[in-house]
Amino acid sequence: MNNFFRILTFTFVLSIQLVFAQTSPQNLWQDVEQSQIVPVGERHIIPQVFRTLKLDVEGMQSFLSEAPLEFSDETRSKLVVLSLPMPDGSMQKFSIAESPIMEPELAVKYPEIKTYIGKGIDDPYASTRFDFTVHGFHAMILSPNGNVFIDPYSLGDIENYISYYTKDFTKTGVSFECELIADAEKINEIEYL
Repeated sequence: MNNFFRILTFTFVLSIQLVFAQTSPQNLWQDVEQSQIVPVGERHIIPQVFRTLKLDVEGMQSFLSEAPLEFSDETRSKLVVLSLPMPDGSMQKFSIAESPIMEPELAVKYPEIKTYIGKGIDDPYASTRFDFTVHGFHAMILSPNGNVFIDPYSLGDIENYISYYTKDFTKTGVSFECELIADAEKINEIEYL
């Protein structure tokens, strides 16, 4: 009976260690005032409401290099937790894995393009897809509480970011034309010629 409790205790301690085997460094993201950001390039994404942040780029690269490959045996034994900044000022934790989406030949040609998948821990209904490339970090978080994007503050800026709800972004200056109807009208014009 005594051995049973030792084994049970050992199993419990081991499972706790696996859960906390890898956690996100708390200081990858830091809030920054928008007035302190000098735009590097053009800004194409300007939501009505957003949170501005600075990313520890080298820290993120190092951290993501530890992510297990999706569907590998390592994903069952190694939990990698990444905290992502939400527009409301909070941080949400996600269990992440590298999730390649390119054909193997392209992945070899462009090793700097990495894509990831994540499952919500704080919000178990949330999921994320994100990438980290030479163009910076880009994330999409889907949740019943609202969908969120994290994008570079401006083109070419890989250190400064905005986090915003999709409901707070309206693309302006783009007219919508239903191409199906436009194509049908072009076909009708051709038939009458």
